Amino acid sequence: MGQTAGTLARRPRAWQRALHALSSWPPLVTICLLWLIVAVFIAVAADWLAPYPYAQIDLRARLQPPAFLDGSWAHALGTDELGRDVQSCFRSQVSRGNVPRNQTKFVLGLLL
Repeated sequence: MGQTAGTLARRPRAWQRALHALSSWPPLVTICLLWLIVAVFIAVAADWLAPYPYAQIDLRARLQPPAFLDGSWAHALGTDELGRDVQSCFRSQVSRGNVPRNQTKFVLGLLL
């Protein structure tokens, strides 16, 4: 009724409540949740994120190394023996549901 702006308690916004809830969880749980969200996003948006169709072959670009090993940025993760873009192949596999196996191979391939 006759309340002034100074006496009203401000309710936290939705993003502030979510951030507070995330900060109260253990860090490992938060990291795993974020990893799961990223994996689901990539699986849902794989067709839009892939730079080339999965079956597109570029014979002139066979066995190119990744861009960080002096390869071409046209194929950022390199190409396979048929000239297919590795990034497109990886995302194609993710969209078909092979997420855990391919993520493990992908990370091990980057580390080795």
